[in-house]
Amino acid sequence: MSEAISLEARLDLAAAPRLAATLSEAASSAQLVVDGSKITHLGALCVQVLISAAHTMKLAGGQLELVNLSARAQEHLSAMGLDANTVMEGGQ
Repeated sequence: MSEAISLEARLDLAAAPRLAATLSEAASSAQLVVDGSKITHLGALCVQVLISAAHTMKLAGGQLELVNLSARAQEHLSAMGLDANTVMEGGQ
C-alpha cells in the first residue's frame, strides 16, 4: 500500500519534530510518496529527517519517493551538495 503526504512550505528547525513524527507514522506503508511542491524553505535538519526516513524505509524493504520538489527546495538541496535522488536513497 502506498501513502502520500504533502510537506509544509517552511521546513526549518521548528518544523523538524513535526516532520519526523509525520514520516514515522507513515513509514509503515511499503511506499511513501512525499510531495515537496509547497516548500519555500528547506533547512538542513529537515533534510536529515527526510534522509533518515528514506534510509529506515529502505532497510525495511520500503521506499520513500520525493515528488514535485519545488525549485526553491532543489536550490537548497544543491547548496548542501545534495539532490532529490540522494535524499530518496537515504543519503547513499
